[in-house]
Amino acid sequence: MTAATLERAAAERRRPRGGLLRVVWRQHRLGLAGAVLLLGGFALLLVINGAAMHADVSRLGLDTCGNVNGAHCRLPFEIFSSRYSGIAMYLPRLLEFLPAVLGVFLGAPLIARELESGTFRFAWTQGRTRGRLLATKLAVLAAVLVVLSLAFSQLYTWWFGPFESVMGRMGSGQAYEIEGLVFTARTLFGFLLGACLGAVIRHTVAAMAVTAALWLGAVVPSVIYLRPLIAAPVTLPASSPQVNVSTIWVIQDWY
Repeated sequence: MTAATLERAAAERRRPRGGLLRVVWRQHRLGLAGAVLLLGGFALLLVINGAAMHADVSRLGLDTCGNVNGAHCRLPFEIFSSRYSGIAMYLPRLLEFLPAVLGVFLGAPLIARELESGTFRFAWTQGRTRGRLLATKLAVLAAVLVVLSLAFSQLYTWWFGPFESVMGRMGSGQAYEIEGLVFTARTLFGFLLGACLGAVIRHTVAAMAVTAALWLGAVVPSVIYLRPLIAAPVTLPASSPQVNVSTIWVIQDWY
């Protein structure tokens, strides 16, 4: 009994500190670093371009001239729009696919790689149960992705601020898909979808491909068909004085 106690104590001393968190970090640090670099690269673009946009807002007097559709603001806003409307319209259409990329490259290989390579025979037979190990992996990586995506969404909201009052959140490209909780929810959905498919398919590349296809199949129809239903549309003739071509979001027109 004394020898067994000593051996147990020695094993406890040899066990690396940090437990499962350390294991998760060592296994997935490259994937997390890739996620940070991906979001960080776009975040740097938003910071640089956003600083220039906000400076031009003050320099052109758009923050003090009143209604941007009024006579005093029309020319300054046309100058501002000629410089930045392109990136404000098309960058969101690229950023809305980042959750799919994170889900494909972080979620799909999470379990599929262990099953495909056979390392689960060693990893899942240690001092921790496989359920606890997988739950820790999912919880830690999901928490990191939620924090990163929320921070990125807040930065995007600041960047898009000069166009928010004019183009609107709903009708300005795909801004709605990146602001608020939408971006974070779709990131979490992509990650958990990839992890689930990886456990079922058991092949990394196939799981990544199916994850991308199903994410697109779930999100793209919602953007095209469901988003117009969030706010009740207003039906007006084109000649109506209530129609402001710079702020309306046209979802259908007819003669």
